[in-house]
Amino acid sequence: MIEVKNLTKIYNSKSKSSCKALDNISFSIDDKGMVFICGKSGSGKSTLLNLIAGLDEITNGDIVVDGNEFSKLSLSQFDDYRNSYIGFVFQDFCLLDTFTVKENIKLSLNLLGEENDSLISNILKEVDLEGYENRYPKELSGGQRQRVSIARALIKNPKYILADEPTGNLDSETTIQILNLLKKLSKDKLVLIISHSMENAKEYGDRIIELSEGHIISDISKNKEEYKLIDNNIINIPYNVKLTKEELELVNEKINNDKCIIIQDDNKFKKSIQPVYNAHKNEIKKSKLLSLKSIFKLTKGFTKNYYLNLFFTALMVSLLVMMMVVTQVFTTFDGSYLIENSIKDDNQFILYKGYYKNTYDKTLTKNKAVNITDDEIDNFYNLGYEGNIYKLYAFNLAINQSGNYNHSLAYCNQLDYSNISSLYVEAGKGVLECDLDYLKKIYGDVEVLAGTLDETGKCELVVTDYFADALLVYRGFGNYENIINNENISMSLSSYNIKAIINTNYKERYSSLIENFNRLNNLNLKDKGMFLAEIQSSEEFINFYNEINNNLAVGYFIDGDFYEALKKDTTVSDGSWFNNVTIKCGDETLLSHGTGGKELDHNLFDGEIIINSGMIQKLYGVSVSNVNLEEFIGTEIQFEQYYAYNNIYDDPYSSKTYKIVGIKNSPAEHIHFSYNDYYKLYDTQVYTYALYFDNSETISKIYNPLNNVNLFSIDLFVDGIYTIMNIITIFNDFFKII
Repeated sequence: MIEVKNLTKIYNSKSKSSCKALDNISFSIDDKGMVFICGKSGSGKSTLLNLIAGLDEITNGDIVVDGNEFSKLSLSQFDDYRNSYIGFVFQDFCLLDTFTVKENIKLSLNLLGEENDSLISNILKEVDLEGYENRYPKELSGGQRQRVSIARALIKNPKYILADEPTGNLDSETTIQILNLLKKLSKDKLVLIISHSMENAKEYGDRIIELSEGHIISDISKNKEEYKLIDNNIINIPYNVKLTKEELELVNEKINNDKCIIIQDDNKFKKSIQPVYNAHKNEIKKSKLLSLKSIFKLTKGFTKNYYLNLFFTALMVSLLVMMMVVTQVFTTFDGSYLIENSIKDDNQFILYKGYYKNTYDKTLTKNKAVNITDDEIDNFYNLGYEGNIYKLYAFNLAINQSGNYNHSLAYCNQLDYSNISSLYVEAGKGVLECDLDYLKKIYGDVEVLAGTLDETGKCELVVTDYFADALLVYRGFGNYENIINNENISMSLSSYNIKAIINTNYKERYSSLIENFNRLNNLNLKDKGMFLAEIQSSEEFINFYNEINNNLAVGYFIDGDFYEALKKDTTVSDGSWFNNVTIKCGDETLLSHGTGGKELDHNLFDGEIIINSGMIQKLYGVSVSNVNLEEFIGTEIQFEQYYAYNNIYDDPYSSKTYKIVGIKNSPAEHIHFSYNDYYKLYDTQVYTYALYFDNSETISKIYNPLNNVNLFSIDLFVDGIYTIMNIITIFNDFFKII
């Protein structure tokens, strides 16, 4: 029997305010039956259950269980009381996920120092879980897990079962099943249930104690008195009791034959009569101490999969933290600031243009040999750029005339620093149309080493001391003065004149690198390769390589419009050559990606060509002395033009068909075009393929691959920043959500 005497529980907080959860309540409960403690949240029902369970300290009053006064129990006696007297059933089941059903139930026996597998099997039958021994809690439904919780409470044969909202997490159908099971158990034990459902309490409870603000406001028990269904002319209909078929027949017969009164009970509960306290004291059974072996087995069970779970938990937390850090970096990333500061160091920013091979291939081909139009340049100003934009023209500045290397612009553009085995490149980067202010921004006060910067009216270039030194090395001109306006610089592939050589102090700035290159000449082949690889991996070499590509190997035109000056200068325009053109006759390829001469003829119409006999021999592979050249008159040949250094599988970007209207008996491999056709071909050979920007303040506004899909930078740092900025633009909302 449980007797509660003048029980008071007060909770004190740090702020010195107090809360009286229970206020001087008293009652007693028999050792059998199903008793509900009901009330709203904060009424004190859970506090009452915790005090009866010995889980909380009493402020005033006392609780007596089988003659054992809580006020006189020691801590160890409370442990024994909870271990032997009480079976707990919790709302959230409190099962161990790493234990099977059997292991969860067995845990209660282990704490008592007992082993009894047959008892576990019997308990599982009693709660309708036979055959579920080896399943884990996550493999069970909510109702099944609560049954395991009840089985765990029953296995130690407790005198009282205390259930705290046992159906709170269950659906209505499962709630009925669990309450029926607890009702069944209450025939032999006291089942004390905390519940907020008065409906369930009236349906299943033998007694209902209702609390409000720490006081008992109602204490009723189910009426167990016998009732007489028909008493003379009175029909007594019991409360909430289903009549049998026979009883219904008797009631109907009475109603049909006699005048009668029907009385319906409105309640099956009446005020509780407190059971008389039995003064006999039952000693609390002392729990056995666990053996070392049992402790080891129990510990092993608790740590099963612990380290694996800990590892994966740590891994997931680490990934989550990393993701949070990355998204934080992205959302606060200021790429414009980094780009502007990077460009300030170099005083320039360079963009190239790539192309897409066909409609289906979405990968940008970055060969740095595609024409940039004036409309694209205007677009930069529309985007907010404020500064000068200088054009770099694809004009072949061949340096070495040995013929061992491809001197085309394509070779120069594809030059990889890992392929440079000598100090000087063998082909220039093209011609940059700029002004004297730009040269001063790059090199400071411009020092002229040879020639003059004065305007001459010719298509003449300014080159760096590095460029001039390369000419000295490969062409043997002797000194800088011999390079100025030297017509011998003209070569079979191009011609250009140099009017001035300016000082860049590259020898002083890269003195240690130049010394290392000079040492290469004194090494054997094996050591030379190893030492060259070491040179190429140095930061100084990479900086040197970048300066060669961006400035040192560039020819500068500072007299205005380079392209117009080039067309007027017949020494560099007439008789020039075309590259990257495939010539076909029908389906037959006559010349694949080869090089042929082109000349201007003012007497031809568009689409007409005159071809030299030498070119006939080259295209058709016939000896002009053995064939009638007139037979080729009227033949149509097709020109397909490709981007420089293209792949043979790329699509041509333009094509045109020409008709042979005349043949000149000349060994020169030339083709003569009309004025318009000639300059259309010329435009494809001399075009703007890179842009130099000198304003760092507004540079971040101009380059956004999302808008300028064909443009790219070869500066890995800047290109990486723009890639991040594009990712942020696309996924910005997603990052913010994270």
